[in-house]
Parts: sequence; C-alpha cells; structure tokens
Amino acid sequence: MALPIVSVIVPNYNHEGYLIQRLDSIFDQTYQNVEVILLDDASTDGSVAILEDYKSHPKVSHLVVNQVNSGSLFKQWIKGLELAKGQYIWIAESDDYSDPDFLKFTVEAFEKHQKAGLVFTDSKVVDDSGQPLSVTSEMNTALKKLKDSGTTVIQDKSDLTHNFISNLIIWNASSVLFSKTAIDLIDFEVLKTLKNAGDLFSYLSIGLNTDIVFVHQQLNYFRTHHDNTTKRNILSGELFRDRMIVITHFVKNNTLGLESKTSLNNFLTRNFLTAVDFSYFKEVRALLKSYKSKQLISSKFYSKLKTYILLYRILGKKLPYRFRNNIKQVLNEMAVHP
Repeated sequence: MALPIVSVIVPNYNHEGYLIQRLDSIFDQTYQNVEVILLDDASTDGSVAILEDYKSHPKVSHLVVNQVNSGSLFKQWIKGLELAKGQYIWIAESDDYSDPDFLKFTVEAFEKHQKAGLVFTDSKVVDDSGQPLSVTSEMNTALKKLKDSGTTVIQDKSDLTHNFISNLIIWNASSVLFSKTAIDLIDFEVLKTLKNAGDLFSYLSIGLNTDIVFVHQQLNYFRTHHDNTTKRNILSGELFRDRMIVITHFVKNNTLGLESKTSLNNFLTRNFLTAVDFSYFKEVRALLKSYKSKQLISSKFYSKLKTYILLYRILGKKLPYRFRNNIKQVLNEMAVHP
C-alpha cells in the first residue's frame, strides 16, 4: 500500500540564521514521501538566496517569494495550504527544527487513530543557538498531566477550553501534523485576520470536530529567541487582540458546558484590563456581547464592564485609579459568581 503524502509547508520571514538547519531537518526525515512548499514573505535578509539553493531539491514542489510582506503569518499558512496536495500537512516554522523521526511517528499515529484531526508531539525548547532550555511537558501543567496519565488520545470536547484556553498544550505549530480533511474545518476568512493566535484558532476549530492525539516523544525543537513573533506581539498587544477574536468566535459558535464556562470566565478576568489598556475596545465589546448572549456573565457585570470601557475611551490614562481598582473587584467577583 502506498504511503500517504505529507505536504510540508515552510513559511519563512527573515530567518536566514536558522533556515538551513530547518530545511535539512525536513529533508533528513526517515519518512520520505513528502512534498515541500517553500514560502518567503518578502524577507530583507539572505533568506531568499538560501531558499533558491533548495529550489531544485526533488522534494520541493513550490517556491513562492512575496515581493511585499503580507503582514500575517497565517496568510502564508493559507497560501501553503491551498497549494498542498498531501493527505497530511506539516507547517514547519522556519526557526524551529525536528527530530529525524518526527514524521515517522506522527504519520503512524494518524494511521492508528483514524478519527484524529491533528497529532502533536512533545517539544524540547532551545535557545537561539540550539542549546536546550526545557521540555514543554515539564513546563505546562495540563500537558504534564496528560503525559503522566499516559493519555494519547484527547476525545472529550469539554476538555478543549481547559487544554487550549486555560492552558495551551500545543506551544508550537511545528510540533503538529494536521490531516488535510481537518484543515477544511478552519474558517480561512477568520484565520487571515489574525497575526498571532491563528494556531490557537486552528486547534480549536479542529478539536471541536475530531480527536487530538499526543505523541509523548520529544520530536520537535521549539526555538525561542529575541526576534520571536509571539514576544513581539505580546509587547504590541496584538496577541491579546487575536485571542479575544478567537474566543469570541468560539463562544458564539458553540454550546458551552460548565467546564467551558469556568475557563472562559477565567480568560476574561485575566485579560480584560490588559485589552482595554491596549485600546482594543471593539474586540472587548464583541467578547462581552458574546459572553452575555451565552449567559456567561450577568447583565449587571456586563453593564459595569461596558461602562468602564466607555470611561477609559474618554479619559484614557487620566481615569482615576479608584475606577481600575473597582473593576478589579468586579472581575474577581465575576470569577466566583458570573
């Protein structure tokens, strides 16, 4: 029986220093039935020259170089996904790298678990030069619990908010192999508006409709460095904006159990003030409206939070601090009695 094709999408932007290791770790996979799609988002370093050197590799099906930066990694994801021909999809981020058996074990997991929409592995976190820092399952309490219990298949949809909103058990998209059919569950129109939380949006979209499989081996190397996109988006506030958009979409389009309500209220209490501080008023209002429509918060709390947004819009940092302290008390009370 023919082995399934894996489409490997490599979205790159200014990762000249990591690109050769990334690409070599793909071409050195023990599972070899792959097509490789190379994408560059108008890099200003020497990335394109490196990609051109790999263009003639027999496994490379496409090299697409943007002349103008798209402004979003997830627009690049979509471009690669639309070109992909494989049964499975691996979005191999250009600053990470992988164990030679990454595809071997993740494809085997898919073949064993036919209801899975995505398979992910444990990851080693490394620094700029590849020196080990930690392991994701040792740093993430939810993932550690799954590993310690021997869990490999996550089927219960009520666990989604705990695993992906209260926690985030998948730290790095490079650790994930998707099925092509599961990719069709993702709303690309929403995905392309996101700059940072598109991976979270994708995991939730797929996890709501399929099983998720966790391969316990550490087969991915997640690199953290000074130019990391997530770090930049935390500083700019765009991470908070994106997460609110994702959670709003999730709340509006799903029936929520008690476990989900607890996780979602915790999300609001942790992120409300930060989002307002970054002036994401439209996104916060949309989130509150979705919460009220699903009775996650009472009309009383809804009104108090909306009033705070209005006052902050008018007065900004001149808003007396007692109002902020008051809203902290409201959020704490809401977490206990929504």
